[in-house]
Amino acid sequence: MGNHSNDSHTDAHPGWGRPLAQYYSAEYDSGPTLLDQKKSLDVSAIVALRTKARSGIQKICDLGERRGALPPSYSKIITLNILEAISKLVLFPKALSDYARPALVSGCIKLMAAVQESGKISPFSYEYGYLCFRILTIAMGVCLLERSNSLNLAASNMIAEPLADPIILLSKLVEQVVQIQIRDEDRGLVDNSYQGHRTDPLLGIVGLPALLEILYVDRKAFSIALMHTNTLGLAGVFFLLGRSLTNETHAAYTIVEMYCEGLWRYSNASAWDKVATHLLTDRYRELAKSTWKPTFVDLEDCVTILRASEIALAPHDRRIPGPFDISAIPVLMGFAMPFIESGSEAFLPSFLDTTISCMWNAILGGQQPLDRMVDAVRDNFYHISKILACVARQFSFDDPIHKQIIGASFKKDLFDLTATLIMMITPRSGNSYFFKDAQNLFSKFAKLFSSEDLQDTFGDYFPDWLKYADYIFSCASTLELSKEDEDFFTEAIRCWNAIGELCIIADTRGALTLA
Repeated sequence: MGNHSNDSHTDAHPGWGRPLAQYYSAEYDSGPTLLDQKKSLDVSAIVALRTKARSGIQKICDLGERRGALPPSYSKIITLNILEAISKLVLFPKALSDYARPALVSGCIKLMAAVQESGKISPFSYEYGYLCFRILTIAMGVCLLERSNSLNLAASNMIAEPLADPIILLSKLVEQVVQIQIRDEDRGLVDNSYQGHRTDPLLGIVGLPALLEILYVDRKAFSIALMHTNTLGLAGVFFLLGRSLTNETHAAYTIVEMYCEGLWRYSNASAWDKVATHLLTDRYRELAKSTWKPTFVDLEDCVTILRASEIALAPHDRRIPGPFDISAIPVLMGFAMPFIESGSEAFLPSFLDTTISCMWNAILGGQQPLDRMVDAVRDNFYHISKILACVARQFSFDDPIHKQIIGASFKKDLFDLTATLIMMITPRSGNSYFFKDAQNLFSKFAKLFSSEDLQDTFGDYFPDWLKYADYIFSCASTLELSKEDEDFFTEAIRCWNAIGELCIIADTRGALTLA
């Protein structure tokens, strides 16, 4: 059975603070921005913040350089207030160099490993672990910029654009450095100054394999965190993690597969460094060969990944910029199928809701080739049909999950989506096989209910079906059709009638024919 969330950590932890969703909502969604917070600071407050931050950095560096386990009192030494102060130091361009401490990264990794949920390492469940990750991300980026002699440029960019989010400015410059570094390395154009540091490709950072393990073990919460925090660019993190890879094997997966999992999850939700993450993916995919595939934790985890895809496909939402291929959605659904099990039903409606939204976004975006679009929607219909068949076997007619599934699917205008695809298909496209897949899908919806309950269940959606029935029939009746076109429209009408009879019409009442 999957490890489905039960929202067990809804209260603040005495040492690790609020659950990440609560923290992010309060600090970023509804609270003042970092720039607004900076404006509210007077000179004495700025001095106090920088003093606290620098003192905290030194304490974390001491932990990073320390051998063995953390001292029992670590959370009293490195408090949430200290972590907040360190994370806000990025607001001050001239203080960027304070992050250029490899031991700061190592110390944050140790602190992240100490944050646990239900006995398992889960730094992304609480604000303490997330702040540690935020700090190490900034520090790794600054270390890369310092090594490439770009740190002064980063500070200058922040001074020149005081109204821009400093994290975004930093992330973009780090991505540029990573792109240059990857391309130069791949072409053998590493300059002499870098070659002198070739013996230490990790920039003196200790503990990167441990960070990779943390990202893998906590991958579900990591993906949820990415959905909240998509301004945090991780190109520098994954660039350095890639350099730490070995041939070591952990249980049933290799460290390269762990890396590919983390990189894939990030690239699926990344906002600012698509080019760098694609370059890294091309570099390390071959190392993993055919052994890597997404390792979802449970159906809730699948929903999180699909939501990122939904955003990427949205025509007017550029939080996660494209290009994104609709063909990826049925692949994700295929990997999610093993998690359609007892205990997962709470997430089935949102899973179907998000899948249908992905298809709508792809259609409305107009960027997908028609044949690929039809194939992807057909494959999605196939997977949804399998899910519905599984639900019909596992749950009785009177189980509320059936109506929840209908509500999630049909309120997303599933009739409209199906009819839109039918009308996009042309007689000579060779895509008429879609008709059978559409009929099969709606037959599986109908089997969720007894025959006596079908009209009551689907009656509200009858106007949607009838609207397109009239439209398809009128098109076929008013156009001068060749024999081939007439056969195509006849098949389309048969398909639409069959869908109506399965879900809405108990008899042949209202069915259409083409004379």
